[in-house]
Amino acid sequence: MQRSLKISYSSQQDKPNEYDKTSKWLGIRSDRVLNALRMVPKSAFVPEELIASANIGQHTSVDINDVSFDLTSTLVIARALDEFSLKQGDRFMEIGSGCGFMTALAGLIVGNAGTSCGIDINIAAVQFARNKVSEFTKQTGIPLESVLFAKRNIFTTHNTRRPHNIIDDCILNMAFTFPATKPRGNPLLTEYNAIFCGLEVQSSQIDTLKRYTKKGGCIITCVNGKLVKLSQKGTKWTQTVLMNLPPDSISQAVLPTPLEERADKLDTIRETLADMGYSPERIESGLDHIVKNMDAESDTEFNDSHIQAAMLNFCHVAHHPSLTPFNFSTEEIFDAIESFKGTSSYGAGNIEILIYLSNIRNFTHQFGFPTKKVKEVFQYLHCNLESIQRFLADAKYCRDRLMGAKKSPAKIDDLETRVNESHSSTRDIFHALMTFNNAETALMQLMRDQQ
Repeated sequence: MQRSLKISYSSQQDKPNEYDKTSKWLGIRSDRVLNALRMVPKSAFVPEELIASANIGQHTSVDINDVSFDLTSTLVIARALDEFSLKQGDRFMEIGSGCGFMTALAGLIVGNAGTSCGIDINIAAVQFARNKVSEFTKQTGIPLESVLFAKRNIFTTHNTRRPHNIIDDCILNMAFTFPATKPRGNPLLTEYNAIFCGLEVQSSQIDTLKRYTKKGGCIITCVNGKLVKLSQKGTKWTQTVLMNLPPDSISQAVLPTPLEERADKLDTIRETLADMGYSPERIESGLDHIVKNMDAESDTEFNDSHIQAAMLNFCHVAHHPSLTPFNFSTEEIFDAIESFKGTSSYGAGNIEILIYLSNIRNFTHQFGFPTKKVKEVFQYLHCNLESIQRFLADAKYCRDRLMGAKKSPAKIDDLETRVNESHSSTRDIFHALMTFNNAETALMQLMRDQQ
């Protein structure tokens, strides 16, 4: 027999002009849920236009300042939280978190040792919920450190094991150090003890929710006008109807378009890197560079894993303390990454990138060779600075002998043109040195080639 759940309100007679109300909840077993409902008023998490009606507890859909607010019935929220039986340290996720009321309630229940994550496809709603949590904490002193919000669409087809499409753990565990140890704004989670989706879902979307549920966890969502609970026991799932829902009280969960999926991937990468401490300007310029190059190649698939790896490498290099004084452009950094990626995009390859960028401008100026040629020497000699300096000194010696020892390289306006007047290009000089590995022998060969 279905257990009844009723909510009755009585206004405080001594405060007739305030929205505070005392409430009696019947049918709720969990003291944690009752405590959270008493401590977190719904009116603290709704737009000002809805404060007067917030505590009525009914489902509300309204557009305010071009932002759609779809407030789940308090009755549904209370029933779902009671059925979840959340405890301290649990992981909870709300899909379509809207104003953030239920996510905040769950955050109070799971405590700072747990995680309560609200995701929504509307960035304005996400920001609204974040602000409301901040305001609530400041005004009440009640910490909600476990409460997080992110703009995501869980029903995107990419990265089906990660609801936030957070950068993979294997990349996060690379040898080099990030400004922050992990993203501050998003949890690195793949599984949750409890998932709530207040949207009408289809069978394929239920399968998606199951992929994010921890073994032994449960899901509560809306199916065919009913609030249902899906529980996992072993390898099997059982479904229980909790309550019938009023007509037109729930919205459909809509699958994203390919463009929306692409935007969601980029938003995820953008937000995660910003949470790591990288500058938004650098992140944006790096993404623009990668996406433009990807779009320019019509046969290149939009691969978010590739973008994640490339952006992590770019941000690490761009923000490295040894390079910040040089103010390298986005193009210069990506050129260096591509030139010195080696067998892997990470590890030792990054050291060579840092060595190259730290010295390229100085060596180019010191020896007077084109940057492109100096870079080739760095590649040829694997960024061994002692060998590179000796090689470039030999190249300068060969060039000066070919052009005339009294001609100072600093006064040469066009190096390639002047060297070509001696029937030898910088390419020939470098080729001769790489072939003979001896300045005098290389010079003799160059002079013979001129005759």
